[in-house]
Amino acid sequence: MPGPSRKDSWWSQKRDLYTLLLKFNGSQAGDPRDMIYALLGICSNMRDTNNLQPDYTKTVQQVVHDTISFLFDLPDSRYYTTMEFLYDFTFLNTTYLSRVAISYDANNIADFLKRRGGEVKITEEVIKAAAGNTQNGKEVMMLLLEQRGDEVKITEEVVKAAAGNTQNGKEVMTLLLKQRGDEVKITEKVVKAAVGNTQNGKEVMTLLLEQRGDEVKITEEVVKAAAGNTQNGKEVIMLLLKQRGDEVKITEEVIKAAAGNIQNGKEVMMLLLKQRGDEVKITEEVVKAAAENY
Repeated sequence: MPGPSRKDSWWSQKRDLYTLLLKFNGSQAGDPRDMIYALLGICSNMRDTNNLQPDYTKTVQQVVHDTISFLFDLPDSRYYTTMEFLYDFTFLNTTYLSRVAISYDANNIADFLKRRGGEVKITEEVIKAAAGNTQNGKEVMMLLLEQRGDEVKITEEVVKAAAGNTQNGKEVMTLLLKQRGDEVKITEKVVKAAVGNTQNGKEVMTLLLEQRGDEVKITEEVVKAAAGNTQNGKEVIMLLLKQRGDEVKITEEVIKAAAGNIQNGKEVMMLLLKQRGDEVKITEEVVKAAAENY
């Protein structure tokens, strides 16, 4: 209502559709579509869209879909009633953050958390997306650690995403080791992701060997992943042979992976023949893998 206190209330500070839906989700309406439509005339950001206008030829599900598209830029159609939608903002915010954390920069994420922070959960999916962000992974991860650090859990899947980050995996991994080193576990999955990293696998693997070498186990699966690395398999195999040669076993599976490597299989195979030729057995399966390498 009009009055001197109105200018100091949330009403004058923030009156976008998202805020209004949160404030009035306990209200009632004879037509469920009016849970949304009734607020459009008093919200501050309706000029930003022409897609969300009162249209009673649409079903409730269509109205909810349009609203989700406007507020969250998501193609979600799982909701059949307005109440299901209005009470699930936390899920929608977190889903949106998971999507943007993999490609947006820290400023975008910071702005989103500022606007909707209380309704956003920092889940494993969100942290994985940040760790795998090929353009701004380090910056986004730093932001999450600074602003919501108590919610950031460094799981195996998160470390794996960082190790496999093809553009700035080394930077993200360095950050995790520095700030959360005691939580970073170097498992076989993580090492496989590092050696299979097609852009900077050598750099990530070098970092792991230098800082956590005692945890890095060079299994058959690891060597196989390195031999099948389509961009820098040769460099990664050379690193493994140089630093952990006694652990590198040249099995049939490894040779098959090298023979079937579609980008630099020849280089990897030549390296194996040159350095460990006595272990390289050319079986029918190996020849088959080479013959099928298009």
